Formats: sequence, C-alpha cells, structure tokens
Amino acid sequence: MPADVTGYRELFGEPFWQSRNSMDIHAFVSDGLVEGDRVTLRIEVALAGADWGRASGSEHERRAFFADIPSSYAYQVVDTRVALALWGVDSIEGLEGAERTFSVDRDTGFGQPIQLMRDLADAEGATYWVRDTRLTPRSVAAALEQPIGEVATEQLIAELLAPSGGRDLRVAVLDVGQGAAAFVGSPCGLPYLYFDMGGGESNNQHTWPNGGVQWCFTQSPSIILSHWHRDHYAGATYGSAVDVRRALEQTWIAPNQKVGAKSKQLQARILTAGGRLILWPSTLKTVHTSDISVGLASGSAYNDSGLVLLLRSADGRFSLLPGDAAYQHIDPSIVTKYQSQGLKTLVVAHHGGLLDRKEPTNVPCSDGKMGSAAIYSAGQSNNFNHPSHLAAYATAGWATIVGTDSRISGASAKHLGEPGWGSCRHHQPCSGKQCSLMIWR
Repeated sequence: MPADVTGYRELFGEPFWQSRNSMDIHAFVSDGLVEGDRVTLRIEVALAGADWGRASGSEHERRAFFADIPSSYAYQVVDTRVALALWGVDSIEGLEGAERTFSVDRDTGFGQPIQLMRDLADAEGATYWVRDTRLTPRSVAAALEQPIGEVATEQLIAELLAPSGGRDLRVAVLDVGQGAAAFVGSPCGLPYLYFDMGGGESNNQHTWPNGGVQWCFTQSPSIILSHWHRDHYAGATYGSAVDVRRALEQTWIAPNQKVGAKSKQLQARILTAGGRLILWPSTLKTVHTSDISVGLASGSAYNDSGLVLLLRSADGRFSLLPGDAAYQHIDPSIVTKYQSQGLKTLVVAHHGGLLDRKEPTNVPCSDGKMGSAAIYSAGQSNNFNHPSHLAAYATAGWATIVGTDSRISGASAKHLGEPGWGSCRHHQPCSGKQCSLMIWR
C-alpha cells in the first residue's frame, strides 16, 4: 500500500514539471546503487532559470529562495559506464554528489532516461530523456553549498539532549519498511528523541507499512538525522498536512552535508514552519552528556560522515545507533565507552548491508547479557537485497538478530524494542490521538 502523500502535496504543491514537455534542469546525485554493470541513481533536480543569485544573499533570502524553488526528486537507471560519462566523473565513488545541467524532453524517446517523481512515494515517475548535458553553473553549485540554519556547538547540543537525561531510557527501532527510524524513549513508548524519520520510498515505497506510521510528538522530541539520504527522512513527508507540518515544526539536528535542491527545500521548509535546523559542522566531533553521546563519523561518503548516537540506559548498559556509517568511522571517544563491556542493543548499520562497499568489520560485540539484540531496519522484497551481510554480527556474539522485515505483507507496522517495553496498560496517547508506536519484541 503506497504511503499517504496528501499532506506533502498540500504543503509542497504539484510538481513543477507536469505541464512541461521540455526544459533545462540542474541535477544532483544523492546516492546510488550498483548492481552488476547497471547503476540506480537517486537524484534531486531543480528547474533552471531561477534567480540563483538570491541564494547567495542573507540567510533570510536564502531560506525564502529554497523554500519555493521548483524542484523534484528523481532517479535514473543506466549502464555504469554511461552514468560515468553522463555525469562527468571517473569512478563509481565520484557519482555521489555529482552535478550536471541537463536538457530534457518528455516526448522524443532519444537519449538517456531520467524519471522525475511526484513525491517520495512515487515508484514509477515520469520518464524524460536527457538530450544534452553540461557543467552546472558555478552560481548553482555555490548556492547548494551555502548552509541554511544554525551551526551546532557543544553547548547547544548538550542543552537539547539535557531533557532526556536522568530518565529510564530505551531504544526502539521503528518499522518503516526499507528505511530507517528509531527513537530513544520511556518504557511506555513515549519518544524523547528520534534518530532518523525515514521510510520506504520510490521503488521501495511498497515496503511502507499498511496504514503508515503515526509519529508521537507529545514531548516535542528533537529529530537527529543521521545523514541526508532520503530513506532516512521520507517518513516525515508522509501523512496528512497536519502530520507533515508537525514533523517540520520540530528541532532537527543533522550533519552539514552538501545536498541537492529538493533536500534544500525541506531544510528551508523546516525553518519557515517554525522548526529549527541545527547543522553539525565537521569541526565538532562528539558531544557527551551523562546518558547520551552524539558524534560525527569520520568517513568521506555520505553514509560514513553522518551522525552516530550512543545511549547509556539506567541499567548501565549501552545501545548504539550508527545510521549507515561503517563501524570503523565511529569516533573513538564513543567506541571507548562501550568497547570494554559490549552493547545491550545494536541498531545494525546500513540496514544489514555492505559498509564502505565492503563486508562489515569492527562490528561491536554484544555484552552477552539477557535481552541483548542486534536489530536491523529493512523492508521485505526491497531492491537492495537488505539484509545481505549479517554473518559478522553472529561472529561478534549477537545471539539474537532480528529485523523489521518480519511483518506480514499488508499488515500494520511492527516496531521492535528491548524486553520491558509495553509495561503501560494502555497505548500512549500522543497529543490528542493515538500514535502507532506500540513496541513489539
């Protein structure tokens, strides 16, 4: 069942390209999946011809420009050699973050295809054909490099994490299909802090649970975005206009990675909706509080340069949420905290797939105590074949390895947590309505 995008369409409007048969677009590669000699690229595009000079002005002008820029999500499936030539790069690694300006046509059927999407739940898109490709104007590339929002400092992050301190905190991994979302919260399932708010999107939208996910914002939880891949934030765009608006109104903490125009629009819309966007600079490595540590992974790719969270629960045991980062890129000050005793909960990196395009290494060990579990977030029949590399976790002592892909097709979400969840008699009410965050084990 496709995700509900009525709210997204109401707030973000209809796609700019629907009434255009030909146009010039500025394109940016968010990430890609290589399968044999083919590659699937996830792309963000913006209509050429906009006054990109506005984006080099003040913060207010930049925010206004990106909030309303005609932009869209897209994807492209082509031969790898064709992709390298089309995007003007020398290696597969160079495709991530690549930029080009394309002249595209909807009718000719000549050139390389690119699918422009109506929203993140659009599995087919509308096919356009790339007739011409050239360098992206420097003014456009420079505008995308300009940050929107606040710069994170150690003091600011510590203040935002402080309300979660001194509580009996636990980790839940949310069933969002082929994406990632988790939260740190109370035994009743009340979130104090989200870590990603993703979901199945584009050709994995079918993995989104039947009925969707109703997020709980009762405690106005901050949303830590591990990195700017759309399967880690798609869930925030699903639901009614009220649902989407409430997600935008929260405080978001995210790495300061270069993104395309569509992610830039989301950033701007968070701010115009009254939310906060706090960008984590490369100079800030890790912030430690009494219970929570958040740090920046040290790699260069988007997956490996994102945010990582470590929780110390009231029982003294640790839980690690690494996003999609390979374990060798986690900041040593975080590793030191859990290495000697192991972990109670490990949220498996990158949905149980390859890390750094290699087999998982440096996998953290289980503490071997009752209730320890490695939990992966993946959707049934996803096109990444996740989870694909779980053997290393068994070797690291994880006797229990479970995932969100055990849901029966067509069923509602099945969220996973540690023993002790659900000790409250009734479902936790979330600001006047029932959320869907009942935790299963």
